[in-house]
Amino acid sequence: MILTAYVRRQILKSFALFLFTLTFIFGVYMLARYLAQAAEGEIPTAVILKLVSLRVLIAQEIILPTTFYFGVLIGVNRLFRNAEMVAMFACGFGTKHLLRAFLPLTLVLFLTVASLSLIVRPLAWEKFYSLKEAASRRFALKRLKAKMFYALPKGGVFFAQRLDHKTGTAYQVFIYVRRNGNVRVIRAKEALEKRTKGRIYLLLKEGRQYEFQEGGLILVSEFESFTFPVEEKAKESRDRLKAWPTPRLWYAKGKKALAELQWRILAPLGVLILASLGLALAPTTPRKTTVKPFVWALFFFILYFYGVASLKKLVAQGSFPTLPGLFSVPLALAGVTLVSFWYNWRLK
Repeated sequence: MILTAYVRRQILKSFALFLFTLTFIFGVYMLARYLAQAAEGEIPTAVILKLVSLRVLIAQEIILPTTFYFGVLIGVNRLFRNAEMVAMFACGFGTKHLLRAFLPLTLVLFLTVASLSLIVRPLAWEKFYSLKEAASRRFALKRLKAKMFYALPKGGVFFAQRLDHKTGTAYQVFIYVRRNGNVRVIRAKEALEKRTKGRIYLLLKEGRQYEFQEGGLILVSEFESFTFPVEEKAKESRDRLKAWPTPRLWYAKGKKALAELQWRILAPLGVLILASLGLALAPTTPRKTTVKPFVWALFFFILYFYGVASLKKLVAQGSFPTLPGLFSVPLALAGVTLVSFWYNWRLK
């Protein structure tokens, strides 16, 4: 039907504009964040685009419901403001026809977000954690700059007067380490970076080592070569529930796992709830510009996402009942949606 296709096109135009804008803003924000880390030598520039792409992909489980919510609101509201909806109703295009235009779009987005949240999300987080760990935990002379102080992964400070990035050699090296009240200072003519079995260390040549306690200098030693461990391969964190496959969360015990599972289930349900709320708030008086629907829409949007995020922390901490848990907010918003439909569409 021509009118059905026209209504869908109005919704999709607003949705696409919001989706592109919000995704672009988030991508630029993440890019700036990782560029700052790269400038500090924390991560290599080669992985920045991969990290940003993964974060943008993960964020789509929130961005898609959000942009569709405002896309429905703005698209349908525009039809009312331009009196097009009045003309459609006069031609026999009723609320049922509007729902036929609205529901297929919502169902497609529901399935898309469900796939992203339940399947793609854990895979993307797993890849992100692997890249971030490989990039940030590994000390690499090739990423450092001469005549600058750098924090070592296991604590301490590293400084080199000159660096040869081709050979991975540092010259006129200074290392400062403070542990348990003791201070250790190492000076060496040069240092080579070595890696074996996930372990990274520096092979220092022709240098001197000083050890201090609170009482003063206690030991001075010279060496021809000396091995200084930088860091070891990090152990996998058990608390990274975001990277757990959904079936594993389903059978896992613990409130943190349950909070993460409810978050994933809630993402596609949020498409249905927010899209319905956007449609419920859309009607307005023809030829009259008003910000009232948008103010209410923004208020409920903030209430929804901040409420869910807050409940996720409370459920994980055991401060809020696991049932209804995170579903408390969408249940309350569903009631608001029904009231809004009755109030705004009762004469349509």
